[in-house]
Formats: sequence, C-alpha cells, structure tokens
Amino acid sequence: MQEPQLSPAQISGTAPPVARATPISAFLRSHALHLDMIANYSTLLDGTIFTRSPVGCDAHNPKVLKQHRRLLRSTDAYKTLAVIWKESRFVDSEDLARAGLSREYQGRDLTSYSLATDFSRTPKQVAKLNSRIRGVGLAAAMYGLIDRQLVHSTKVILSGTEILHNFMFELGAKNTLIMAKFVPLLTENLQAKSDGR
Repeated sequence: MQEPQLSPAQISGTAPPVARATPISAFLRSHALHLDMIANYSTLLDGTIFTRSPVGCDAHNPKVLKQHRRLLRSTDAYKTLAVIWKESRFVDSEDLARAGLSREYQGRDLTSYSLATDFSRTPKQVAKLNSRIRGVGLAAAMYGLIDRQLVHSTKVILSGTEILHNFMFELGAKNTLIMAKFVPLLTENLQAKSDGR
C-alpha cells in the first residue's frame, strides 16, 4: 500500500499543542517552516511580479515567458535574487551589520560569473551555474527585478531595483511571521535538552 503524499500546506498545518517538544518534533517543524518559506516565495512571485507587464524583445513570447517564470521559481533564482538584493543600494550597511552580514561585492562587479564562482562547490560547476544565473538575470530583468548593465559583450553587471527591494521586503515580512511560530517550539526543545529530558 502506497503512503499518501502530503503537500507543504498539509505538513505545516496547525496541530494541537504538545506537552513537550522532542528533537524529532522540532526537526519536523523546521522542514515545514522551510517548505512554507519556499511557498511564500512562489506565491509572492505569482501575486506581485508575474502580474506585471514583462519588458524586452521576448516579452510577448508565451514559451519564453513560461520558461522565465519557471526559472524564477527555482531555488537558484531565490538565492541569486537574495544576494543581489543584499548587495543593492536599498540595503544599507547598518542593516547588514545588525543582521551579522556584510557586503561581499565591494570592489568587484556583481555578475553572473562572480555569483557562479561564489555559489559553486567545485570549479567544474562554474560554467553550468554561470549559464543558469545568466538566465535568472534575463528573467528577472524582464520583470523589472534587476537592472543589467552591459559593460562589454561578455560582461553584464547586475543590480537590484526598487521592485526587487519591495518584493524581498514583503517576502521577508511573511517569512519572519512563519519563523516566529517556530521559535517557541525550538526554545522548548533546547530547554528540554538542557534539562536532560
């Protein structure tokens, strides 16, 4: 008999409170939290970005639009956009410091290649990831999330726009609400661990 498949919404559904958290219950909730955050990203793309009129030479090609939307929903796109936003003029150094972060691209250009080099685990991955990030850049530019500044035929500098800032700000607010629900369970689990339970 095949086990039923659960959707992220079902996994993250509310359950009656338990007397004491266990490591497994905290881990289950952490996975549900991650799935909820991914769902937030995709839902917000659908509701705020994909409702915008795309721009560019392929803006009215349904096949290209479908490919770009699929690419923007990917984990690679989320990671790429998060870094571009973090490095943008819309995020100041004080906010970065409060988050325990710093700019990684001061003094060097933020390009698909530099991101691919930083994201790759091995040198063999760079070319493939560079191609994927370049695609993310094209798709994001089509919806106004980033600006692409052509320096020469093989170098394009990527920068975040106000649209990206507003999107990431709203996504961060939604994700923070989800994380706030997880903190009591995590705190309870850590307390139980320190008490030797």
